[in-house]
Amino acid sequence: MRMSEKCLFDVLKNYGFEIDENFIKEYHIETVNHVIRCFEMAREFGLYLGLNEEELDLLGKCALLHDIGKFQLDKNILYKVDKLSDEEIVHIKSHTELKNIDDIKSVEGIILDSIKYHHDNFICTGYNKINVGEKHCFVRIISIIDAFDAMTYKRCYAKRSLTYGEALKEIFKHLGKQFDLFYGNEFIKFIKSNNYMDIVV
Repeated sequence: MRMSEKCLFDVLKNYGFEIDENFIKEYHIETVNHVIRCFEMAREFGLYLGLNEEELDLLGKCALLHDIGKFQLDKNILYKVDKLSDEEIVHIKSHTELKNIDDIKSVEGIILDSIKYHHDNFICTGYNKINVGEKHCFVRIISIIDAFDAMTYKRCYAKRSLTYGEALKEIFKHLGKQFDLFYGNEFIKFIKSNNYMDIVV
């Protein structure tokens, strides 16, 4: 088991999430790989921003858990290749709402907000129709990293993934609307400074 994968399952257990590791690894490996990549990138970006170890730990947990709700979804809908129906889209969007939240041990509010609001934006057209600018900066950072990873790694329903350069151009285009202006610009500089790609945006 990869270290980051072990970290994911340890965090889930520590917070009291009821999980079946074998089921998740068999049917949700795409989501597992996604949150692990987000975790690793969040830690690196946090170091770039100068966060201390406590802050890095919290940001990492936000990244690991932001899509935990997908483990509750019907895998046949979540990983469906064909176009989704309106009802199926509603089902997918429900991954930001955790079931049995009262049965879960105390989870930091910032983590819960990262789960609930990572698909929200600055013009109130996201899942919850709220201004994500009112939420903690970690929620806004996770929104950027989540979108960047979703664009640059091929999903089952996508014809192709975007290059890093194409994805950064999308982030830049939507700064101040979908993505935080400051952290979006810092993220673009971070990717370029770490030699992830050899392009000029």
